[in-house]
Amino acid sequence: MSLYQKYRPQNWDSLYGQRFIREALSNALLENRTVGGYLFHGSRGTGKTTVARIFAKAVNCTDLQADGSPCDRCENCRAFLEGRMVDVVEIDAASNNGVDHIRDLIERSRFQPTSGKYKVYIVDEVHMLSRPAFNALLKTLEEPPEHVKFVLATTDVHKVPETIVSRTQRYDFRRISESDIAERLRFVAEQEGIEAEEGAILSIAKLARGGLRDALTLFEQFVLGKKVTKSYVENRLGLVGDDFMHVLEKAVAERDSAKIFELSAETLRRTDPMKFVDDLLSYLRDRIVEVGVRSAEFPLLSDFFESVSAAYARARVSPDPMFVIETTIAKVAFGPVARIPYADVVAPARPAASAPAASKSAPAAVSEKVAPKVQASEAAPVSDGSGKFPGPAISEGEAFGMSRDGEFPESSEPTVAEIPAFSMLDLVAKLKGVPKTTTLVMALKNAPKAAFTNPSTFVIVPKNSLDSGVFARPESKAAIVDFLESLCGRTVSLKIESAN
Repeated sequence: MSLYQKYRPQNWDSLYGQRFIREALSNALLENRTVGGYLFHGSRGTGKTTVARIFAKAVNCTDLQADGSPCDRCENCRAFLEGRMVDVVEIDAASNNGVDHIRDLIERSRFQPTSGKYKVYIVDEVHMLSRPAFNALLKTLEEPPEHVKFVLATTDVHKVPETIVSRTQRYDFRRISESDIAERLRFVAEQEGIEAEEGAILSIAKLARGGLRDALTLFEQFVLGKKVTKSYVENRLGLVGDDFMHVLEKAVAERDSAKIFELSAETLRRTDPMKFVDDLLSYLRDRIVEVGVRSAEFPLLSDFFESVSAAYARARVSPDPMFVIETTIAKVAFGPVARIPYADVVAPARPAASAPAASKSAPAAVSEKVAPKVQASEAAPVSDGSGKFPGPAISEGEAFGMSRDGEFPESSEPTVAEIPAFSMLDLVAKLKGVPKTTTLVMALKNAPKAAFTNPSTFVIVPKNSLDSGVFARPESKAAIVDFLESLCGRTVSLKIESAN
């Protein structure tokens, strides 16, 4: 017997997730106000059939517990557990979807139950019934005999006629949370004497995508010598893991192209490119939630997420999907989003404004890790459309703000941190709330370039002459400038360059 069958919940207390449904049905059982028809809707593995079976057992239990659960000791409960309960009938609508099957069901439902109080019909995948079959069921479902309960389960409620939905109590089953799935896996591992690493449990819980049955099936699959290890799960499923993703994120933040392409090659050896994209988007989403929108990392992470999402469709139809993904990641690394150093990067030590400048023979001490200081015009290179990023080649020292003599010059040139972290999504979202800005929003989405060239100048290159006319309107300029000045806290000039 598989684990998901062996550990199928038999009462409300052992049911994971679906708290509202559990409370609603148990209260209805305790107060004796159950109805004739129920409709359970949800994705696979969320507990629809399990809840239907618990409900069917509970309505026929002669010793109902205080929480509305069946006792599992009375004759009716034992008959149900042993498969002898003829008053509970499960029907697979995928293979019994004709009108004759439903007419036979209706005819048999008229007879009184054999041993229990109710006859319960559980119709799984009810959306597979034919239109005549639904019509045949309609009248009986509207006014069922007092001794009959119908429980209809489906994964696609939109295919169930409204006339059926309106005659039932509908319950929507949500995907089970990763924490609940992980808790259940720990319980099963303890009961089975399996030594499971926490990392392996969390990976399986995440892969199950809200389906507890899928989680238990995967867990059983990866038991090796009464052990389940994270490395074994990742290797067998082709997962790259959060540690790998963190290294990739750091390489993008540091604009380390060699490392980016090295990690891309490793990805090809370990997993499918499209699966890697799914995992990467999931990781970036979790990171954005973790750091928050006001953090220094947010501009880079949001740009990273948007770019990879946009590349997903192109990668699916490309003969070399990994090339599409790795070039997209490289463009993010060298794209227009201003870099604010991460927390583990320490800014170079600078003398106080009132202190005398240090002599050339004794330069100020600098920590081992320093924040890059780049000229504003070089801080946010923008593609010219050919995939190349213009700008003069600089040495490693110059990338950290040094002169060619190896010193930190005293300069008033803007640092990277002084250039605002601009997000096109924020601007578009802001303008969507302003009346008569629909054409402006479309023009901004089409623009191949929209970026700060220095802390007080913002440049937009329209896609075509039509968009140029949209940007030239006084009200368009005013709306964009208002947003940029509120972002920067200072006066910003807007420059519209001619479209190619």
